[in-house]
Amino acid sequence: MSSGVINPVPPGGNTGGPVNSVPTTTSLRPTASNDGNTAGPDRPTSAPEPTTSSTPEGPWGPAIPPGNDATFELGEDGVTYYTNTTIDDFSPLVTFNGADGEVDGSDWIRLAQEARESSPTTPANSQRNWFLGTYKRTNTVNSSIKIDFYGSEIHLYGDSGPAYGAYSLKLDDEEAVIGSAYYPALAVGRAHHVHSLTDLTEGKHELVVTNLGNRAELIEGNGFLLDFAIAKQKVGVPGRLRPQAFDTKGEDLSRLSTNGTWAVGNLPGDVPPGEGGLKIAIYVERKAIWTAENFATLTHRFKGTGIQVYGGRNATHGLYRATLTDTATSTTVHSQLYNASTPCRGLDAGTLIQCEWRGATLKYAIADLNPDVEYELGLQNIHDGESRNLLEVDLIRVFDLQDAREPGDAGGALPAVPGSGDKSAARKLGAMDPFANLVVLLMSFLAVWRALKA
Repeated sequence: MSSGVINPVPPGGNTGGPVNSVPTTTSLRPTASNDGNTAGPDRPTSAPEPTTSSTPEGPWGPAIPPGNDATFELGEDGVTYYTNTTIDDFSPLVTFNGADGEVDGSDWIRLAQEARESSPTTPANSQRNWFLGTYKRTNTVNSSIKIDFYGSEIHLYGDSGPAYGAYSLKLDDEEAVIGSAYYPALAVGRAHHVHSLTDLTEGKHELVVTNLGNRAELIEGNGFLLDFAIAKQKVGVPGRLRPQAFDTKGEDLSRLSTNGTWAVGNLPGDVPPGEGGLKIAIYVERKAIWTAENFATLTHRFKGTGIQVYGGRNATHGLYRATLTDTATSTTVHSQLYNASTPCRGLDAGTLIQCEWRGATLKYAIADLNPDVEYELGLQNIHDGESRNLLEVDLIRVFDLQDAREPGDAGGALPAVPGSGDKSAARKLGAMDPFANLVVLLMSFLAVWRALKA
């Protein structure tokens, strides 16, 4: 187990590389909502009233670009913390299937493919401020989207207008619900809240969204557009202090345990779009670890309530398997195969359309873990032996409880990685709950008072 030497071709080069739980067992019936417009197949529908808000606020917070600080909010019980996890349409956790079952096929249209299109029913979408400058849209009935996520809620953001119609949502083995994204006026601004599923059993879920198009005798369009989803994930434990995030990134990536040949280096990454929707042509360097070796693995041991992995993807990436193991019992908590290959190129002069987003995206996320258990996350590269052969990671984020570690412990990383889990006492104090801060300050005051009195 070692950090590999710098041998693989850098993903930013001109050779085609990327430029870049202890869940409850009670089954709860999900609550469906698309702002009151959930409709049965036998009555007219309309999509939510478009909003001109500059921030895609919805039932569960704004979208958060990859690498930005994590946010935490208390649940309705007032004692359990949750985090807002943004799953962009560009993430490998989202799979787009055509009506014929083809993955990432022609039934789904990327933003770059229709940047110049504009009509009364097809807005100039490239001028809209889409999250990370990406989306996928379809006009084909029975095309579908599969989203794999952990959490107790999921909120979908996309578009509404005369071009859009009915859709169904099927969560796990539950009965499908139907909604509509139709609205008589063209939408403006950022992505709009399309639908929410709440009151879900905490844990792993699979959501399938199917485009139903224009239903008979109803005024609807044929399309459906997804920009991103937000999952509400449990990362706190009642009675314990507020969680915080510990990031392994930058130079610390070279300290990860690896098997096979891996390289660490700088890659150009994108700057998210600002107001107005056009993504500025500015690139920032991001450090990543990558491999082109088949079956090469990367592992990370930690204690915490959740873990997330971010990295790039494009046509030169392939499959990878993420496996989470309880190290004490050698029990597999979760293992799944993901596909990081997508038909777009990086900065190299290839024949494919250029990727709208060349930065990092969410590649793995799990929550509601036991903070007292040591876990190991393994990522294994699996490729076709030809062009789709890269696996890239630029950030591993562990959620841990502040009171779950002894003073000076890594708080999420084993062993401690400077710059990630190694936080100063002042930063720990500043991130604690206000009541904990008060207790610490009172104890310090009493200690000083006793010393002066003596």
